[in-house]
Amino acid sequence: MEYSKFLRDVHVIAETLEVAKLVDIYELRDEDISDASPRRFYFVILESLRIAQPKPFHTPLIDSGIACDPEAGLFFEENFNQQQLAKGSAENQHLVDFINDIERLRTFYQVIWMRFNKGISDIRATTWAADEPNMPDTLSEAMERSSNSMQQIWRAVVPYIDKTIPSQKEIEVAYQKKFRSVVEKEFPAR
Repeated sequence: MEYSKFLRDVHVIAETLEVAKLVDIYELRDEDISDASPRRFYFVILESLRIAQPKPFHTPLIDSGIACDPEAGLFFEENFNQQQLAKGSAENQHLVDFINDIERLRTFYQVIWMRFNKGISDIRATTWAADEPNMPDTLSEAMERSSNSMQQIWRAVVPYIDKTIPSQKEIEVAYQKKFRSVVEKEFPAR
């Protein structure tokens, strides 16, 4: 389940990056996006990230131990756009806004990476007493020690995504539950 949520969240980051580019570079506005458009969801996430982290600052690449992860891609995108900004003689506010949104997405990635990493560790550290699992909650402790921006993203953005887009594993589990109830109804065990 943890991997499925992480995979979904990485896709959300990629789509939100594309919406940020449309908003920042091409001046796409809220009223330009219809309510039925899938971009509406990612626009809401972008706005929520802006509220959670009003003034992002450039952070160095965070090494997760994975050679090519989304953090590295976002870091490359941010640095490339900073170089483009440095080449221009006048400050380009569109590019500055895009760079700030990329940094917000990097902070969001740190939150979902923490959830994935701590979640897997907690699952591995689970002990059993008879039929009762005893799972530690290192994620809550780590989140309490995190920055204010990360905490706000954890409290506002992550629940919105969890509520709106189920992960592939959640869809599979729901289907299996539905299928099981149909089978039990039509073919009751004797």
